[in-house]
Amino acid sequence: MDRFQFTALIAVLASISTGACGSEKADASAVVATPAPVAQAERAEAVVVETQTAAVRDRPVMTESDSIRLQMAEAACRQNDFRGFFTAFTGSWRVRERYTADPISFGQTGQSRRLSRQTYADEDPYPVATMDYFYVTSESAAQFDRNGGDPKSLRYVQVEINQAGDGRNRVDWLPGIFEKDLTPPPRDLGDGLGDLVQETGSGGYLLFRPTATCWELVDDIRNPPLEL
Repeated sequence: MDRFQFTALIAVLASISTGACGSEKADASAVVATPAPVAQAERAEAVVVETQTAAVRDRPVMTESDSIRLQMAEAACRQNDFRGFFTAFTGSWRVRERYTADPISFGQTGQSRRLSRQTYADEDPYPVATMDYFYVTSESAAQFDRNGGDPKSLRYVQVEINQAGDGRNRVDWLPGIFEKDLTPPPRDLGDGLGDLVQETGSGGYLLFRPTATCWELVDDIRNPPLEL
């Protein structure tokens, strides 16, 4: 074999070697690139799981009070006692989650929207809370907790319950200043709120319809704001 043939042979072998290496690199590149969509899907799934976990963390923890209120609601349902049911419903997020219609109408008169039961429960815009034997606005109850139990934070609510012939119950609520809030309150007031002295908000109504075993909240409607 002369030098020219030897050189040509070396060139051919080099070409073959280079092609093989290039093919291996291409294959390696393909192997690296293939998992990318999988990795992206895994990251997206992780985000969803993290979001769902955060949502679960934000949900109120089941308390002994919730358990008692659930039992109260169940007993009131069996006894067809709407007032007892309403007290339990108002006093516990867990009771509201169980006995809310799907969907529910929520919003201002003439501008309400339909929300799923879970959305309503998670957002928890329910306007009334219980405080001892009275009803107060949910907002003032939260303020009461933030202020270390300062009773001056509470805004009491007047509640009126009316039942229709078909078993529906409408609860009209109105926040205000009552004789109990006066300094000093009337001597003969006793343990009640007394008369409404001044409205402090427009209030609204809550409509409950009967089910096969109890009631469920179907409307949470707010009155238009007071004109100042």
